[in-house]
Amino acid sequence: MVAWLVESALRYQQKAIALATLQSLAVIYPFALDRPLGYVMSNSQTLKVRSEGASNQSVALRSAL
Repeated sequence: MVAWLVESALRYQQKAIALATLQSLAVIYPFALDRPLGYVMSNSQTLKVRSEGASNQSVALRSAL
């Protein structure tokens, strides 16, 4: 369910989103993403987690890569 919600937010934003800011997006409200997002996204077939530096991770749609 969380992966589906994140996929919907990515399709709305039409660009990759930083994992750190994902929970504060207006399109996610009123839902709370209480699971470890990096783990949930890495197990998804439609989402891809990218590392950009030591502590900056973002999530994108696999089809957009």
